[in-house]
Amino acid sequence: MSKDTSHRMHWWFFVDKLVPWMFAGALLAILLVMSGMVSDRFALPANLYSRIQISTVALIGIGAVSSVLISAIQWSCTRLTIDGDQLVYAKGVLNRTVAKIPIQEIASIDLHQTLFQRVMGTGDLVVDMRGASLLRMKLLDDPEGIQNSVLSLRRKPTISQ
Repeated sequence: MSKDTSHRMHWWFFVDKLVPWMFAGALLAILLVMSGMVSDRFALPANLYSRIQISTVALIGIGAVSSVLISAIQWSCTRLTIDGDQLVYAKGVLNRTVAKIPIQEIASIDLHQTLFQRVMGTGDLVVDMRGASLLRMKLLDDPEGIQNSVLSLRRKPTISQ
């Protein structure tokens, strides 16, 4: 019996979800600076201007925090396990999906990495099964190690009873 190994998505998964909020914050900062430059031309009551600023900053903050919380739940509920003679990929919170693939039924397991993903140690794996569709697993931690583990298990002869 081989040792079971379990893998999760890379921590970059969280940063990936925050990028739109970081752009929104940068855009807000630029707009606030520009609005300060033209505030003399467009006279807004001081309390209205500060309310708009606070509301916008609060919306961006709430969006970013919500995004991180949702990502944390997704991250904790997604797992890839090499369980002896099968690959088990489970994901989902409310709608749970579990794919169990016998190692010997895997036709190929492909690794897709950008240069940045190689530097970060993350990547996507695409599992092609004989007679079935593809299974894509995104932003896995140590995808090359997972790929090598699965390929080494595939080369081992199966013991029939």
